[in-house]
Amino acid sequence: MSLQWLKKGIGKLLSHACREFHQSDIVGITLKSESFPEKLLRISFREFAKIKPEAIIHVIAFVLQRTAAFFTSDQASR
Repeated sequence: MSLQWLKKGIGKLLSHACREFHQSDIVGITLKSESFPEKLLRISFREFAKIKPEAIIHVIAFVLQRTAAFFTSDQASR
């Protein structure tokens, strides 16, 4: 399944949000969900030039897989 539209959208978002950054600036990203405001998704600090849409998609996929496993596990263990 191709997620080119998502990669393109994240790329545009990064370009817009970080338009005043230099390629060598150290940047970290935090995403917050309205559904789970207490659980933040963080992309660790790195040079802005090294933050790529693929890396963000990878982190989001990892969190979604972990969240799915969390919701299918025993609720008493929370």
